[in-house]
Amino acid sequence: MARYVETYHLTAYDHKTHEVVFDWPIVVDTHRWATGEIIEDGTKHYRVIGVLDSSTVLDWHIGVSLLEEG
Repeated sequence: MARYVETYHLTAYDHKTHEVVFDWPIVVDTHRWATGEIIEDGTKHYRVIGVLDSSTVLDWHIGVSLLEEG
């Protein structure tokens, strides 16, 4: 049975260092970030490298890479 939620917790990790890049506790569940997409966080832009196996419906974990300015 599918579970539908209104919000989820998004945590993004640097794919090389595994450190938390950003942590958004309340994300409206109209979109789930997937491989190849670009996320804007303030003035920085990140490419999603992949969704981690530890992700759940309520707690979404992704690996990201900072895009170079220019």
